Amino acid sequence: MGDNPHSFVTDLTKRPRIFDIMGSALAAVGAAHGPNNLDFPKARQVVFVLVDGMGYNQLSARRGHIPFLRGRLGPDALGYTCAPSTTAAAITSFTTGQEPSRTKMVGYEVVHAGERLNLITFAGHEDLPERWQSQPTWFERIHDPVAFVGLPKYAGSGLTRAALRGTTQVCAPDLESSIDAAVTLVRGGTKVLYLYWAKLDHIGHHYGWKSSQWTSELERIDAALADLARRLPTSTLLVITADHGMVDTQSWKRFDVRAHGLMDGVTALGGEPRALHLHTNDPECGRRWQQILGERALVESNENSLLGQVPDQVAGQFRVWMRENWVGIDPLTHSPGARALVGVHGSLTAAEIEIPIISELV
Repeated sequence: MGDNPHSFVTDLTKRPRIFDIMGSALAAVGAAHGPNNLDFPKARQVVFVLVDGMGYNQLSARRGHIPFLRGRLGPDALGYTCAPSTTAAAITSFTTGQEPSRTKMVGYEVVHAGERLNLITFAGHEDLPERWQSQPTWFERIHDPVAFVGLPKYAGSGLTRAALRGTTQVCAPDLESSIDAAVTLVRGGTKVLYLYWAKLDHIGHHYGWKSSQWTSELERIDAALADLARRLPTSTLLVITADHGMVDTQSWKRFDVRAHGLMDGVTALGGEPRALHLHTNDPECGRRWQQILGERALVESNENSLLGQVPDQVAGQFRVWMRENWVGIDPLTHSPGARALVGVHGSLTAAEIEIPIISELV
């Protein structure tokens, strides 16, 4: 972990990436024929656990609360998620092995056909997930059946259809029953299992990751993971990771882009408050945003972006990555709930980009 968690990670090639994890682990258990780039040990079965919002920085800062994870959180467990550091993009990179520029899952929301398209729910566009995200998932490419353990609300959701094609969902109402279901399935012979838990991220959004509520949930997760590791059958590879980290913001760090005239010439705004997409016909728009935002953000053109090459109609002509713990808010675009979030992510700081990649052969 860097000395300054608010510093940007601009070279994403120095660490294992989120899209390396699944292919390497599947190769380790003989379910896929690709390279095992992360050198996972050979095993008979694999269990993937992705905890939404459980960044490496945050785990390191709460080491005293996580006896199970603490001993597995050395420098070798540090990896990077994708850019943007947000759930729709990262989970799809995890399950396809592809960058967001390939999956088109480039933010929380994008502008599609003149409307805002939510890449978590695909609400109002229920026919779109498979066409929007057309890259095959790892689950579709292997011959072994894959079990996905998650809350009932994920069954058939937009993100499930975009990122988890090829799985059979087993619904569980809470964390403890999710662990029970995973153990039962693996003991019953399931070779590949994926378990997803999102509550930590939800708590971080509402209370901040430095809150007592967030720490209490992290303690619960640590105990559940310890229980899972104890109960899995011998020669099972357990892989624990996250989709992103988080920074806590304050009310005075919410920059109203409309109040400062930045929406002049912007035809549509996509992305999210930490990673904005500017759709515009004005070639000077990016320069104007950079001039007014100054050190609060890095503004890039689509031709030279850390997101990679994506069509302008998907992610705009300019990208705005907010620095430190600033957010860019448009009251006419972002809901009151989005504007009030305490814990936020999506940008390029170490606190958001750094994730744990923990593996253990039980």
